[in-house]
Amino acid sequence: MAVSVAGTVIGFRRMAARSSRVTRMPRSDDPELAPEMTFVGGIRTRTMNASTGLARLECFGWGIRVRSSGRVLGWMIPTWEARYEELVKTRLIEAPLANRGVRLQAGDGGDPIVFWTRQGARVLDQLEAHGVLVDRETRRLRWKWDDQ
Repeated sequence: MAVSVAGTVIGFRRMAARSSRVTRMPRSDDPELAPEMTFVGGIRTRTMNASTGLARLECFGWGIRVRSSGRVLGWMIPTWEARYEELVKTRLIEAPLANRGVRLQAGDGGDPIVFWTRQGARVLDQLEAHGVLVDRETRRLRWKWDDQ
């Protein structure tokens, strides 16, 4: 049984690592570098989907960070960071079962992510305030990541 649990943990850590995009931005542990705004939601990457409440999107002066909303599942949820000037194709997304979110993609050709939240318009307002071009037309999420 211990081998099975260890294998599961290693598998989840590898999936999270594949979906991570970490820049050399300051960590939010410093009180002077606290986020301007924080949204709690979920995250979808090419390799995993975490339901609402398991992730948070933090908006800083330099850009955004999406990460686990708690330490318990931190090993399972990828950390994804981007400077505002790197963000392209930022838009509202809708999925079956009334799930809504914001699709985020950096211009480096890496995989996009979806941050699940019902506050998508507020997220876009925050991004737009930092000069990010946003698409407010809600698009239906497809199974395939291309051309969304």
